[in-house]
Order: sequence, then C-alpha cells, then structure tokens
Amino acid sequence: MPEFDAIHKDYAKYRIERSKEDLEAAHLEISKMIGEAFTIRNASDYDDMFLASKADTEIQIANAEYIYQLLCDYVQNTNHA
Repeated sequence: MPEFDAIHKDYAKYRIERSKEDLEAAHLEISKMIGEAFTIRNASDYDDMFLASKADTEIQIANAEYIYQLLCDYVQNTNHA
C-alpha cells in the first residue's frame, strides 16, 4: 500500500505547513496589538496633551486580556523540566 503511505505523508506535511501559517498569523496579530499599545504609550508620555477615548481604552484592555490569556494557556500547557 505505498499510495496510502504517500497520502499520509502528504497530509502530515500539509498539516505542519498549515500549523506554521496559523502560528505566524497569531504572531502577526499579537505583534500589531503590542505595537498599537506602544504607540499609545509613547503618545501619552511625550505629547503635551493626550486624551484617550473610552473606545480606544476598551480595545487596549481587551487586547491585553487576550494576550494575557494566551500567555497563561501557554505556561499551563508547557512541560517544565
């Protein structure tokens, strides 16, 4: 049954590539969230007058909670030696 083994290998390669793409997309999303927070922080530190809107604040809080949860899940699911 060589065809069966080849199909499994191709599927495994596909799943690995798909997982890498998903991970890269997640990293990009988190990177954008952190970049936005950094931009706002710089503006609040260095602008003479900076006002954060309620909507922007709520977005930043939601992003922080999302990233925090991702990190908690990662730490809980990582085997510690």
